Amino acid sequence: MSYKAIIWDLDGTLLDTLQDLYLSVNHALRQHNMPERTLEEVRQFVGNGVRRLMELSVPGGETNPQFEDTFATFKRYYVLHCQDNTGLYPGIKATLEALKAKGYRMAVVSNKLQAGVTELYETYFKDTIEIAIGERPEVRRKPQADMVHLALRQLGVSVSEAVYVGDSEVDVATARNAGLPCISVLWGFRDKETLQRSGATTFLSAPQDIEEAIARTPREEPEGDFIPFLSLQKVTAMHASEIEKAVTTVVRRGWYLLGEEVTAFEREYAAYIGTTHCVACANGLDALRLILRAYKEKGMLSDGDEVIVPANTYIATILAITENNLKPVLVEPSMETLQIDDTQIERHITRRTKAIMLVHLYGRCSYTDRVGELCLGHGLLLFEDNAQAHGCTTSGGIRTGSIGNAAAHSFYPGKNLGALGDGGAVTTNDNELASIIRALANYGSHKKYVFKYQGINSRLDEIQAAVLRVKLRYLDEDNEHRRRIARHYMEHIDNPLVTIPVLADFTADAVMSCNVFHIFPILTSERDRLQQWLREHGVQTIIHYPIPPHKQECYRSWNAMSFPLTERIAAEELSLPIAPYLTTADADKVIKAVNTFR
Repeated sequence: MSYKAIIWDLDGTLLDTLQDLYLSVNHALRQHNMPERTLEEVRQFVGNGVRRLMELSVPGGETNPQFEDTFATFKRYYVLHCQDNTGLYPGIKATLEALKAKGYRMAVVSNKLQAGVTELYETYFKDTIEIAIGERPEVRRKPQADMVHLALRQLGVSVSEAVYVGDSEVDVATARNAGLPCISVLWGFRDKETLQRSGATTFLSAPQDIEEAIARTPREEPEGDFIPFLSLQKVTAMHASEIEKAVTTVVRRGWYLLGEEVTAFEREYAAYIGTTHCVACANGLDALRLILRAYKEKGMLSDGDEVIVPANTYIATILAITENNLKPVLVEPSMETLQIDDTQIERHITRRTKAIMLVHLYGRCSYTDRVGELCLGHGLLLFEDNAQAHGCTTSGGIRTGSIGNAAAHSFYPGKNLGALGDGGAVTTNDNELASIIRALANYGSHKKYVFKYQGINSRLDEIQAAVLRVKLRYLDEDNEHRRRIARHYMEHIDNPLVTIPVLADFTADAVMSCNVFHIFPILTSERDRLQQWLREHGVQTIIHYPIPPHKQECYRSWNAMSFPLTERIAAEELSLPIAPYLTTADADKVIKAVNTFR
């Protein structure tokens, strides 16, 4: 027997719960005077978990003020009535008994309320399945990888010894994130075509055939023989059905610019970041440009004013400053964090200094109390380039993007929150600034054919906004998976030729929340050799960034300047694969390749 354990999804896989879910949803909706949903709508919604079911069932989803009360009503009713019409799918009972007799260890995971899971377990599974894990406060959607790992620990088996069985595209993603192969059943809530689009490859038409399906399920190998730095195809596949539905809705609506999807995304992203305003635009560079231009329109910045910025930032931060006829003042980073060294900022402040531009490089929060004190003490504006840090927080729990006067965000496809094309946004609590930026991004106009400013055309289109709304719902979960992979790297990479920039205590959740690991950087003086070694051992890496801004041809007048630490990072930095779909097996392959380098 090649596998020792089976982790089962509950709804749509073992139990036909559709009717009771349908009744529970509509009971909750009626109690709060909301329109009811059809059975087919509930079928489509429930494949993504019960909270997501209610988000899609309640008008406006989580933005509806009554959402949490409605969701609570649903859960109370469902716990009391979860067995009224529920039953095992045909053949499940005999299959579970046969599997137990042959020595398989089994667990069921579900994001139902634990009380409901326990009741169903006692009724249907206590004689065959050993463990039942239900909803926990930190898990909001379909069973996540950490729930699967908890089940494996309780069963006493490893990831390589188990398979996951589920019925939806989210189950495929859950299995992938947990490092398990997935067997997709065809009697549940999803059809084969939908499952295939999500990456499913092994299918089960009847419960009694599961051993044959297990036998033809290969052990999970990380990306076959090759782990790409980032697979956008896999990122999109994690939420494929929701993205496709959102895009189709926009296409059929026939309104493609400045419509309700952009308005809704701006509202939802501002709420997520914790600001009063979010103004969407075409890309992250435009977001930076618009912030600086708007402050010039407000009379708070003038040509020649200085903006302090990390010397090792990406070129876009610098371009936005120089394009607005402002002067970048480059400050070296700390080699422990690769962020701007806050102990070096004050000596660069002059009478022309008007702002500090923080860049949360690699997904790590660069704000410190010292930076805040410098801004307050010298009357400086504080801007954030948050292009790489969606969802990151300070040690005090404040989201990056809401710390300073204004923040720029990029939704380039490879970002933690990425669109299917370019996109960007500005977040701020400044009403006047938001109004100016909105006009500047619309040719300088608040009113059609009336132009107050010499503006630009910088818009986020409706399709990208619709995609971002889907992915925003999963951002925290995706970031948490990145942290798990990063922690695994930090615990197991052990090579004297390789340095991992220090986190004070990477086991502490409060510290880890200050990093969303958009990039996982390592440093080595043997960078080119290591990159070639990893390529030969099936691991793709990228350099962030090989030429610092002050050495670029477009800033020739700066080329003689010396920033030794920035130049060292440019010569030594190498980024390892990290993504929300990466498995522990993938990470182990990367770790082995790094550790065997000599």
